[in-house]
Amino acid sequence: MVASSLAAMTKSSIRRCSSPASVAAARHLAAAVGIHGGGSTGTSLWGALALAHEMDRAGQPGSVVVLVADRGDRYAHSYYDDGWVEAERLDLDPYAAALERFLPSRH
Repeated sequence: MVASSLAAMTKSSIRRCSSPASVAAARHLAAAVGIHGGGSTGTSLWGALALAHEMDRAGQPGSVVVLVADRGDRYAHSYYDDGWVEAERLDLDPYAAALERFLPSRH
């Protein structure tokens, strides 16, 4: 729900997000701020950071909000497991590099 005073400033969009981008974003969120989210959280974060990047390049002020929709604890043996990522043949490196440039991790 958006307050009527903010409705004119609200931007809504749908973006595509690959599985590797989603997994990389979820893992990066854990490394950057200690929040372990699942796949939908990774997808939301990837899209929000893409939007923030576009806004920054266009000189557009504003805020971007991401909801952590699911906890990552049930993904410990998949998204957060290097063996699973390798078995699924997900190349996270290009996405992880982009995320690190935009939102540096704490390591």
